[in-house]
Amino acid sequence: MNPKAIGLVRPDKSGLTALEHAIEIRRHVERLGYHYLYTVRPP
Repeated sequence: MNPKAIGLVRPDKSGLTALEHAIEIRRHVERLGYHYLYTVRPP
């Protein structure tokens, strides 16, 4: 089984840029061969 990863959206991202950043994180993690669990966004 592949190692697991959690994505962290940078706090300086908001709105649509935060969503785009989350998508980029997921793609990068999967490209590295990790099992992507979920995304964490700052409050």
